[in-house]
Amino acid sequence: MNHRFVRVWEPSQPEAIERRPSVSHENFRIFDKSCWDISQSASNKILTGKKALDTHFGGGISLGHLVELIGNSGTGKTQMCLQLCLNVQIPKAAGGLEGSALFIDTRQDFHPDRLMGLALKLERQYAHRVPEFKAHKMLQKIHYVRCPKLDQLMATVLSCHRHLVDHPDIKLIVIDSLAFTLRMLEDGAHRYEMLLELHESMRRLQRQHELT
Repeated sequence: MNHRFVRVWEPSQPEAIERRPSVSHENFRIFDKSCWDISQSASNKILTGKKALDTHFGGGISLGHLVELIGNSGTGKTQMCLQLCLNVQIPKAAGGLEGSALFIDTRQDFHPDRLMGLALKLERQYAHRVPEFKAHKMLQKIHYVRCPKLDQLMATVLSCHRHLVDHPDIKLIVIDSLAFTLRMLEDGAHRYEMLLELHESMRRLQRQHELT
């Protein structure tokens, strides 16, 4: 997948849709983060498994971003999503996050066998460094939700906070595919409204739980 087809929604972008608070000493948090916090967040990256993409992202996809994969059918978007669900689990001993993932399937096109094939390949890749990193354990750490309808997707995203509190190791949420679901809406204005609402909800989850 060419990195030109990967778009990152930067954290500053939602300012256009979020109401900005007035600047005062009450909401201006001077001592919000330490240098240690910043250094740790800088190293919190999910490897894509593609050298060109990892270079493009400065070592991988940083936590705290909304990433949109765009491209024609068959260009590897779902494959990349599945791979990221596995790569986010790479143990800390091997330089990974040792997290887990939530996969939200809107197309009803999820194939566990395809995911197992990728997991076995990753297991072989890390067999010498982390022998306990097994394929079946990787699949156990991917939470799966099927949302064929837009209202189900909205309800799932809005209820994610409670799920993330119970599973703080989740560092990646995948929606495959958001565009597929939004295309069901014929009203363009309503479609845009739903997109903004989903975007704002996802940004809120990222800020509260430090994930991508």
